Amino acid sequence: MSHHTDPFAPSVHTAHEWLAAVAEGIDAEDRFVAHRALRAWLHTVRDRHRSRRSNAA
Repeated sequence: MSHHTDPFAPSVHTAHEWLAAVAEGIDAEDRFVAHRALRAWLHTVRDRHRSRRSNAA
């Protein structure tokens, strides 16, 4: 019998830890609110990184 593990399990675990930290940091009881805040922040970081790379070229 073979043992199968989910290759995404560590990433899912990390995402849940990040959501918990964001929820605690913004004092949100709803994980959906924490998800939206984390998503907005990650998009901002992505967009600023793209902007700096295009200005450097």
